[in-house]
Amino acid sequence: GFRSERSGDDFPMPVVLYSVSMEAAVPETPKYLHAFAIMLPAIALCWGLCRMFLKGPQSALLPDFLLYICAGFLVKTVCGTFFPDSMALLTKQNDSFVAIQFVALFFFMMPSCANLRFEGLGSHAKEVGSLVTGCVLAFFLALLSAPAIAKFAPDPLFVDTDEHTRFAHFLVLSLGTMVTSIPFLTKILLSNGLLKSRFGKSLLLSACIVDVVVWVIFSIALSISSSGGADIGTAGWQILRAIALIGLTLGIGIPLVRWGATALQRNSWLDFLFALAVAGGTLAFTMLVGLEPIVGMVLAGLVAGSARDHIAEGLDRLEKLAGTFGAPVYFICVGFSINLTTTPNFAMIVVFLLWTSAIKIGSVAVTTGFLRQPSWSSLGFGMAMNTRGGPGLVLAAASYSAGLVSITGFMALTLTSILTAVMTDLYLRSELRNGRVPLPHQGNKL
Repeated sequence: GFRSERSGDDFPMPVVLYSVSMEAAVPETPKYLHAFAIMLPAIALCWGLCRMFLKGPQSALLPDFLLYICAGFLVKTVCGTFFPDSMALLTKQNDSFVAIQFVALFFFMMPSCANLRFEGLGSHAKEVGSLVTGCVLAFFLALLSAPAIAKFAPDPLFVDTDEHTRFAHFLVLSLGTMVTSIPFLTKILLSNGLLKSRFGKSLLLSACIVDVVVWVIFSIALSISSSGGADIGTAGWQILRAIALIGLTLGIGIPLVRWGATALQRNSWLDFLFALAVAGGTLAFTMLVGLEPIVGMVLAGLVAGSARDHIAEGLDRLEKLAGTFGAPVYFICVGFSINLTTTPNFAMIVVFLLWTSAIKIGSVAVTTGFLRQPSWSSLGFGMAMNTRGGPGLVLAAASYSAGLVSITGFMALTLTSILTAVMTDLYLRSELRNGRVPLPHQGNKL
């Protein structure tokens, strides 16, 4: 959540986070302390109930993240009945609530990004180039067609905003088309025996590149929304500046971390503390030079993950911490943030799913057609890259918390992220049953 209700304005994430640090020394009013005292037990209650539910056989009925969001929303609603004033403060995104969300998101995103590996990129250049080009093409097609979708059903996916900031909202929906899930793809490829194939390797390498681009553009959308408008020159300068700062962070951070990791004594807890210090330091540096925190989290994971060969046990501990606490607390906070004052437009959710899937699958199928593979193989690439999954869910939550989409937009991004993963799994299973293996002449050796 990145909104300040005390002035009624929306601010970009860094402004709110800086306000947290500047006001840390100022005691909060008893009213805010009361709200905070209610929130922590409420989050603990949600976490405990969900963990109990997930241990049972019924856990397969509902995805983990959706369970945490629902639990957060229901507990907030119940607590709001008994403590309406205090819960109203929480839903207004006060500084304490923002800080908890930020820390939870850091421990959720950083370990995931630490698993991104770019080794082998050169030997898969053709496939990766085609897939990334297809995703970029899908982004621009979605951006060009978004105004027509908005006119087709006025204001179903956006918050009430003026013309100057509408471009930021179009960017978010276009990113919802472009984003690709590495964790979901990994699980699907593994279950279908394709993880070690050239097809699977090309998909995962492409998804790494695409997701880094997505978060850079998302940070630009946040900046545009906060500044109240956009022009081509400003957007172009922000992109070039972001690329330069990202290159600087990775160029300095990765060699330093690898050097430090080689000098480290082999100890799992020491590795854990080292990885945490590296990630925290990288995040602090990126925020200091002006990058959006969410981009800093991605870079923190990439820098820490570059030394995985030396601190694997420490990164594994961070990943377990993320799965046990980081992701659950973040999605519980998302549930706390949901305010169903209006009924979601379910027709537009279906339109969003069909619109973005057609663009993504078609674009990737066209660009991979240059690999001179059979048409069904190009379609397989398109279906696989259409898997939005976890990054799509984080994009939905971050966009909703930042006020970039309405509840309809949030549900559209969320449900599309889930359903596209299901579509990919079913399609690949069907193709394999018919004896069709993507990239059949390329072999299965990595």
